[in-house]
Amino acid sequence: MNKDKIGTIMIVGLGHIGGSLSLAIKKTYKDKVKIIGVDRNKKTLLQAKKTKKFAALLSAPRAKEVEASDVIFLCVSIKQIPTILKSLSKTKLKQNAVVTDVVSTKEEILSLAKKFLPKKTTFVGGHPIAGSEASGFLSANPKLFEKKIFIAAGAKGRRAGILKIKSIWKGVGSKVVNMSPKEHDKIFSLLSHTPHVLSFGLGKITNSKLSKKEIDGYAGTSYKDLTRISSSSTSLWAEIFISNKKNLLADIALFKRYLVDLEKAIRKNNNRQIIKAINQTTRKP
Repeated sequence: MNKDKIGTIMIVGLGHIGGSLSLAIKKTYKDKVKIIGVDRNKKTLLQAKKTKKFAALLSAPRAKEVEASDVIFLCVSIKQIPTILKSLSKTKLKQNAVVTDVVSTKEEILSLAKKFLPKKTTFVGGHPIAGSEASGFLSANPKLFEKKIFIAAGAKGRRAGILKIKSIWKGVGSKVVNMSPKEHDKIFSLLSHTPHVLSFGLGKITNSKLSKKEIDGYAGTSYKDLTRISSSSTSLWAEIFISNKKNLLADIALFKRYLVDLEKAIRKNNNRQIIKAINQTTRKP
């Protein structure tokens, strides 16, 4: 994409991902882009203002700025998506405007976009495979998306708009991969959502049986690696679990079956069955 034509970008939600994306786009396109930041948290807006990277900062997507935007990124929680899409639909979006998102489930989001946005408005379902358990604008990093994967998972509307979103992500250093929303949600239930279930579970059990002093004093790298992500936002993950519940419940059922089989083998001192269970889970080089 020609950097002279990137135009005005509105980023709704200036947390870790939205803040990082704002800084990354500005770093790449410099004065060829105007960024309008939107966040309902006043403290976040003040933090963003100090960077001097934004053409405007708002507490909500105001019609005037929405109608001036060429691209609108929704970097908010799943729960906020319907409300924002409804508000966008009540404005006079540019004819070639593109709306896109960054949440980690895709089937539900694409369905909501088709429901609320005008037919002429292009929407691209997106998921950058980047970030961490960090949160808030102060954790924003303009290099966050470099050498990371961005998944374009489902879209409606003009091909030119879809290509524009992919080009922006390439511009901030990401490798773009295409997949269907259904395939995306199936894959990331196992690679992201189920691991969070297990991490939260281990953390809860540990906290119920051991004191903080014991955990801090004796936990090794294996425990720390398994529970690192349990410090993620619980409200955010509750929304993700519900949004992708069909896949997640199926994967939890498989894990429960695995635990039952392993438990039986341990009770019976069945060394062969234990090894078999472990070998089934080990990635071979």
